[in-house]
Amino acid sequence: MLLSSAVGAVVAAVYAALAAVHLVWAAGGTTGGSAIPTIDGHPTFTPGRATTLAVALALAAAAVTVMLRVGLLDSPIPPAVVRVGTVLLGLAFVLRAIGDFRLVGFFKTVRNSRFAINDTRFFSPLCLGLGSAVLWLAAVPSGSPASQAGAPRGYSIVARYPHDPAAYTQGLVHRPGGVLLESTGLYGQSDVRRVTLKTGVVGEVTPLPADRFGEGLALHGGSLYQLTWQSGIAYIYDPGTLKRRDSVAYTGEGWGLTSDGTSLIMSDGSDTLRFRDPATFKVRRAIAVRFKTREPVGKLNELEYVGGEIFANVYQSDWVLRIDAESGEVRGILDFGGLLPGFGSAETSENVLNGIAVDESSGHLFITGKRWPTLFEIKLDARRP
Repeated sequence: MLLSSAVGAVVAAVYAALAAVHLVWAAGGTTGGSAIPTIDGHPTFTPGRATTLAVALALAAAAVTVMLRVGLLDSPIPPAVVRVGTVLLGLAFVLRAIGDFRLVGFFKTVRNSRFAINDTRFFSPLCLGLGSAVLWLAAVPSGSPASQAGAPRGYSIVARYPHDPAAYTQGLVHRPGGVLLESTGLYGQSDVRRVTLKTGVVGEVTPLPADRFGEGLALHGGSLYQLTWQSGIAYIYDPGTLKRRDSVAYTGEGWGLTSDGTSLIMSDGSDTLRFRDPATFKVRRAIAVRFKTREPVGKLNELEYVGGEIFANVYQSDWVLRIDAESGEVRGILDFGGLLPGFGSAETSENVLNGIAVDESSGHLFITGKRWPTLFEIKLDARRP
């Protein structure tokens, strides 16, 4: 679970607990304090049952707002509206706490009253903490993909194979006979290469020009296509010899690439996947990738097409999303956090997961990353989302 989801769950629980306390007070006809004093210590307002009940309902609404924001509840409300509501909620609690702290000196005449002690020593700091946490939740991306799309589907590791730890992996293709084709990146180091799966031994290599940064890789119609990051050029190779056949220009950045048998599907680091004509690279159609809550998913990177779904790595994360190739909706999540200690998204921002290939005969996935020393063969659970 993302830190934001964990924090959101705690904050929502606190709001719910406070709401329950106020409901108990309202039911018992008490308010948790005898009166709200003024500067001179004389009570001017004693909260009644109706007021306490209203506070309880407001606290319950605050808990729901936070859960909507971090994806713990499915939201019928647009994410932008939920974010605005979260900002207002956070500001209300921070300003309430600041106001109380500024008035602490005025409570000297009633310092020993139960209300003054509770409010200045407990509720005011609590409001400040809650308000600050809620404002932080409003600022960060809401929820984890797992919380947006349901629990991640499980998997098991079938085998581990050696992988070149110097390879800045950008794209991966599996070929029959225990062969992988791999695209690597970085200026002056980019290439396309043939790799023996079981040994990790690199065979044929075709380097890119020093001013080209290699990216996604896909096999389509008997040709191997390799993207470049910001050069707007895709190289086309013979998949058997890795000899360069041709090149084709495109607009925008190149990140991940795969094929559905008809089009080349391309990512550019945004929340949009574009289906391109393999001959001209003109865009045939595009899909916006969304969680079930309609929250957009950015940083889409390495891609693999598997039976009507697009498996997409979210850059600098441990997640591979399973995306409906027609609608763009995220059907499920594969969370590969902890697959390789020291290389998870919490431990590095550069040598992250970035290599997905499928063995069409077995349905197994091959997973690796930038400069990873290991490549994993993964069997997915039979459960469907």
